[in-house]
Amino acid sequence: MVVERNATGSLDLKMLLAQLGKRQISSLLVEGGAGVITSFVRAGLFDRMIVITAPRILGRGIEAVGDLGISRMDDSIDLRCERVFRKGDDVVMYMRKGLA
Repeated sequence: MVVERNATGSLDLKMLLAQLGKRQISSLLVEGGAGVITSFVRAGLFDRMIVITAPRILGRGIEAVGDLGISRMDDSIDLRCERVFRKGDDVVMYMRKGLA
């Protein structure tokens, strides 16, 4: 499968998802660094999110989602928590994008 890059040199995610849809693929697990996750979130190309946190403090930390250009709570992306559980010491949260 060939996916073109957009004007910024990134993969055209909408085209990627359209091509996957043509192949009857209707669900995709995106597991990546902040850049990949930020691209999908910024484009609104997700409906569910699973966040796993570990009880570790790194000081400065590692961001999971990069800058989305959102600075006001009124503009934030609303997530609805569907399920929370522990897996060992980790906390796993299943969330769905809100309908606001």
